Amino acid sequence: MLMNFATVFLSYGKKETNLAARQLEKGLAKSNLSKDALSKYLEDILIAEKKATDAKLCLHSKRDPPYIVFNDLSQDAKQAKAYE
Repeated sequence: MLMNFATVFLSYGKKETNLAARQLEKGLAKSNLSKDALSKYLEDILIAEKKATDAKLCLHSKRDPPYIVFNDLSQDAKQAKAYE
């Protein structure tokens, strides 16, 4: 089984940022890479995840995620009109 992977970069002028590493650094994702992975950017990814883990950001914190309530206005036209 052949698996293909890609790396996404964000460009700001002359500076490029690895999107996966940036999400890991902010604690918005977890990696499932091991040291045996063949990514050119493996070190960046592992360092970014370590920073988030050490700082206990988002997914790595002990706090419960916030409880968010959504109003589905697509089913009730009367209720949707009230929000106009």
